[in-house]
Amino acid sequence: MNETTVIKEEELTLGQKVALSINWRNFWILLVMVGVGLIALIPYGLTLEGESLSLAILPVLLPQFIVQIMLYSALLWIGLRLSPMVGLELPLLTGKAEGKTWKIVLLAVALGLFVGIAMILLDGFVFAPRLEAELSMLEDFSGSITPPRWQGFLASFYGGIVEEVMMRLFLMTLIIWVGSRFNKEKKPSRLVIWFAILFAGLAFGLAHLPTAVVMGVPLTPLYILRTLVLNCAGLFYGWLYWKKGFESAMIAHFSTDIVVHVFGAMLLSLLG
Repeated sequence: MNETTVIKEEELTLGQKVALSINWRNFWILLVMVGVGLIALIPYGLTLEGESLSLAILPVLLPQFIVQIMLYSALLWIGLRLSPMVGLELPLLTGKAEGKTWKIVLLAVALGLFVGIAMILLDGFVFAPRLEAELSMLEDFSGSITPPRWQGFLASFYGGIVEEVMMRLFLMTLIIWVGSRFNKEKKPSRLVIWFAILFAGLAFGLAHLPTAVVMGVPLTPLYILRTLVLNCAGLFYGWLYWKKGFESAMIAHFSTDIVVHVFGAMLLSLLG
């Protein structure tokens, strides 16, 4: 008869504790997805910078890609390590959806589409006319670049995967975990969770401002306000992560980006 050896946690080495601390299957799945998202963004990013994709730029892109993969490996490890400790889940990847997979997916898609349509309407009727009038008065601004729809489609994978890993799985989770340390029961309160959702949402909006600089758009108060208001979408993704799991936030974000970068770009081309 075989005897089962029970190893106490305090008897494990540091390396063994690290190895057992997260679901490595989910880690590798998400890391591959991050890699796909980073590659998918390349055509969109090059267009914004006025460059074109060619073999000549591969020696420049490859080292950047390797550094980014190393960075996101660390962010993924932290997010996957801390999320179970504060009650945040990945139900689709871990098999905890319990027959509710399609309900989770449909809710995320519906909310993502709703947010995308709301962003287009809000921008088209509130911000765009005022911003266009403001920027037309600037002599050194010749207009921004609008990447083609196929590039916007590819870039949507970056938004739905990479940005969610950074803003929700890592940042939001980390804030909730830190906040829970101040609770006697080591459990996050609703106040801490909402603070994390709001903070990650604000960071999500601010993170879009460097793109405007690359596009040559002046960071006027109106443009900054527009960027922050439109990217309040991050609050919905944070709420989904909390209530329905991380995959819901990814799906919703991807759906929103499809509406904005594909159908929104199509609408702009028709109006232009």
